[in-house]
Amino acid sequence: MKGSTIFRFTKWALVLAVAVLGVGLAPAHADTVFTVSGTFSNGSILGGTITINTTLGTVTASTLAITVVSPNSFPFVVAGVLGQGPDSPGYFADFTTVSNGTSSSVPLLSLVFQTATDSLVGYSGGSLCTQSSGCGDPSEYILNGAESPLFIFLNSGTVAPATISTPEPASLLLLGMGLAGVGLLRRKRRMANA
Repeated sequence: MKGSTIFRFTKWALVLAVAVLGVGLAPAHADTVFTVSGTFSNGSILGGTITINTTLGTVTASTLAITVVSPNSFPFVVAGVLGQGPDSPGYFADFTTVSNGTSSSVPLLSLVFQTATDSLVGYSGGSLCTQSSGCGDPSEYILNGAESPLFIFLNSGTVAPATISTPEPASLLLLGMGLAGVGLLRRKRRMANA
């Protein structure tokens, strides 16, 4: 009676381990972090990271900032995604910004990604559209806001996958389940020999 209980428990532990293995093989999430860098026509510098869900093809987060050097030097922090979508050819993402502690509701930064499919599904990095690249609207930021807009266009810009290590809890769970199964098998054999 005791041996059959251990066998049943071991069988269910193995079934659970196989289920965990199946979950572990599936992607945990499709968010990919990219490093963004670029230079604008007035010498301002774009830098930071952007997170793209490459399964859905959407920008989900950003830590972008622009260091404006002309006419005065001040930080221009990207606050959040305002809108995004296809921009044939390419894909655009408009962002609100915070400048000198004041948040703006107009899109003061517009990035246009060079893509072959007008989508970010499966995106793995590349260039941002500039005035000279000929791919739809160029990436730009607006310096003076909606009252008297001054459009500053991107001269060069790249988007590259960031090297960020991500822990894999499913692998650790699988290892733990495997060790528990081995322990139960050893216990079963000891009880059978006793």
